[in-house]
Order: sequence, then structure tokens, then C-alpha cells
Amino acid sequence: MTTAVLCIQLEKSRKKKGRLPFKIITFKDGRREKVYYIPKNPNLPLVRAPANTFSGIESIRDIQKKVLLFARNTMQGKLFKNIDTGYEIRISRDGIDEVLSHASKIDHCLSIMVIPKILEQSKLLSVEPDKNGNENVKAIYRMRCLLEIGQKHYVVESVIKETVEGKKYYDHHLIKKEPASGGAHSHD
Repeated sequence: MTTAVLCIQLEKSRKKKGRLPFKIITFKDGRREKVYYIPKNPNLPLVRAPANTFSGIESIRDIQKKVLLFARNTMQGKLFKNIDTGYEIRISRDGIDEVLSHASKIDHCLSIMVIPKILEQSKLLSVEPDKNGNENVKAIYRMRCLLEIGQKHYVVESVIKETVEGKKYYDHHLIKKEPASGGAHSHD
């Protein structure tokens, strides 16, 4: 199924009218494709992560090791169903390794602990072709939700890759929200 057809089906399933916004991407090999975007929903669902999970652990490296063990023992290989789309998304070892490769702050490590909730609650933001032209990747899905860790608030943008084996969690990033304006100002 092409990205365009998939987006149109998603849009029809949400019973919205009008054209989907898009931009044209030119790939390295000269191919040009439309990238369609599902309109952003300002009412993103909220996921909460406990703020005191790692009290008593001093180094970020030790925290990363604990998160890795937790993720591999409780999430790896499991499917989680997204409420917004009905998609079943598998958390793979590659996804756990990818997100941990740039989890250099405690809040990012804490967000990894709630990946299942993030996958279940997030709203679909966009469906795109793989920009690297990988034949095994049918589409890239970007999803968003809000994350609360103690008094801190983030927007979580998750990346899901659809392959011949199904939809797999690949990565997520935290975008810190400013408390007063609600706007985003930094990536984590």
C-alpha cells in the first residue's frame, strides 16, 4: 500500500473532509514523493512517568543499565495497541537500543520506562516514506503525546517503522514544554 493511499484511508476513517497537507521530498536517487501529514490534534493525551524511580543511583550510566534491563525484560518483543489508529506496534531490541543510545538525561531514561503507555496513547501525526529509500521499510509513522514527569512537561514524538514484519517502535524524542506558554523549546 502506498503512503498516499494509507493517509487517505486514515483520513477517511477519521471522517474528516478536505485535502491532506503535503510536501514534496526528493530522494538521493532522484525519486520524488509526496509526504502527507495528518492534521495535528491540539488535545494530545497525557502519559505520566514516576519522577523518583532512580533515587539513590548516582551515574547516568548506571541508570541506563537499569533501564536497559527493565526494557528488555518487560517490553522487548511485545505488542502494544495504539488507541488512535488500532495499530499493533512491537517493541524490538533495535528500538530499545536506539532510544537508549541518546538517553543522556534522567527524564529521557524515565520516558523509556513508559514506552508501552506512550505507544498506546499517542496520536498519529504523519505517515512518510523512508527517507533513506530502504526497501524493507514501507512507511514511517510519527506519533505524539504529552508526558509528565513530576512537575516537568514534554511532548513525546515517537517514530514507528512499518516493515514486512509489521509495525515496530524505533525511537522517541522529548520536546520540553515551557510552563507559561505551553510552547516547545528544547529537544532531549
